[in-house]
Amino acid sequence: MTDTLLPTIDAVATQVHAHVSRLSSEMMVAAAEEAVFDVLASVLFGGSFSVRRHEGIVFSLDLDALKREVIQSASIDVLSAVCERYLAHFRTHDRHWLGAFYTPAPLARFLVHSVDALLHSIGIDGIADPDVRVIDPACGSGNLLAEAASFAPSGGVSAEKFHGVERISCASHVCNLRMRALCSGCDAAASACCRTGNAMESLALPNVSGPLAILCGPPFNQYSTDVLAEGTGAAAVYRRYVAPCIERGLDANAQTDAYIKFTALCHDLLVRSGSGVIGLIVRHAWLASHAHAGMRIAMMQDFDEMFVVDLHGDPHDRFHHHRRDENVYRDMVYDVGVCVLFLVRRQGKGCREIKHFDLFGDRAEKWDWLRNHTPNSIPWNTLTPAEPWCAYA
Repeated sequence: MTDTLLPTIDAVATQVHAHVSRLSSEMMVAAAEEAVFDVLASVLFGGSFSVRRHEGIVFSLDLDALKREVIQSASIDVLSAVCERYLAHFRTHDRHWLGAFYTPAPLARFLVHSVDALLHSIGIDGIADPDVRVIDPACGSGNLLAEAASFAPSGGVSAEKFHGVERISCASHVCNLRMRALCSGCDAAASACCRTGNAMESLALPNVSGPLAILCGPPFNQYSTDVLAEGTGAAAVYRRYVAPCIERGLDANAQTDAYIKFTALCHDLLVRSGSGVIGLIVRHAWLASHAHAGMRIAMMQDFDEMFVVDLHGDPHDRFHHHRRDENVYRDMVYDVGVCVLFLVRRQGKGCREIKHFDLFGDRAEKWDWLRNHTPNSIPWNTLTPAEPWCAYA
């Protein structure tokens, strides 16, 4: 996706808003958003998307530039880009309240390709393996799932293999449209991989067995009021994360961030499935914070290998005096650095060493590095976290 298309994408996002701005009911807005994106998908991808029930919606803008981008790059990212720009410009309250931010394409590619490589390293035939299920509990408009779908064999994009959950209804709808565009010959039901809802609810994710590839860019919402469903394994994992913090009299508010709850959710899913790989994008502050020692200890107990690529990007970071350093997220409104965390489980015997790599630079440099690396090409440093805090940095 080139920056030269952004004015066109912004203009289309503005027209999406124009169709829904006069509606007062939340349900009416959601239905209208989905209708507009149905029409846009039909325009971009051709006759496989029926728009007969939405004849009243017409884009006055010439969409040839977007259609050319789809044809030239065989890319469906333009649909996601319109959705993301629409949310950024016109649904800012919901977006910031939920902490939902667009995962840059180079970061999505790095995370998915790395998970695929790590699956191979434990004797699984990558994401393409027919036994592997791919789960994203905070899938947004489907950037990670769509990237993972590139590994699936022809006709292999289905709701049986790919599972996503997203709270913002128009984003989940766009995710399904994108997956349907990738699934040649599939009907809408077969490629409806994403459901609208909250992954922290006990029935939001399917009961899956066998190896998992869990991909997640959790929300960046520091004071999340969401609660993991009582009696679930994820709630038990979260209590393990929090217990040392409470026992040592540390600030428990540090544990309310949404990404910690989503990490516990992914942690539990992989432990219950038995084997697989988790790829997470999380704040990098937890790598050394005393308040997050419980997270680090629990991970070292349950996973066989752990890899951390610290992307930094926090303006308050103590490393900032070295050189210019930017966040990889272009539209992040919070001053937080991020890291990519990979958790590998074969037998669940635990690990004592962490593979770690620091990446500094401006955004363009980091994106270029992410496009050109996987775990096999990274010069890892080996860390041996020491008790009682078990810092990973």
